[in-house]
Amino acid sequence: MEDLRDKLGMEHEALRGLCAQLSRDLTEGDRGRATATLTMLAQRFRRSVREREERTLPQLEQLTGVAALSRAAAMRSEHRVLLDLLVGIEKAVSRGELTVADIDLRELAVTLELHMKKEYSIVDLLVPHHGRFAAQHG
Repeated sequence: MEDLRDKLGMEHEALRGLCAQLSRDLTEGDRGRATATLTMLAQRFRRSVREREERTLPQLEQLTGVAALSRAAAMRSEHRVLLDLLVGIEKAVSRGELTVADIDLRELAVTLELHMKKEYSIVDLLVPHHGRFAAQHG
């Protein structure tokens, strides 16, 4: 399970780094660089969400109890909100509205930080069940 926490931590750091770089690009008014950084951020974030939706949350949903089901539902809802924010940033950058994109990016970054903390709590919830899930879904 420590490997899963480490992997999650590395993914979170990469997303934080890309958000910070994108913010610098937007603040400097470099639309070309902002577009390139945003593309990297969007690809990585969408891949991360897809992995959580296809692997982590189904594991959580297999746990018994209402708490596990409600946590999974909450995480899926947050994924939709985060993806909507990302789309808004993409649209603003494509229109050349870099200040708007930077404001939206700040909202995404704050929301993402809160979401990442919840992801760690889910990993902790899965710890006692990890061996069984790894065998089933390895």
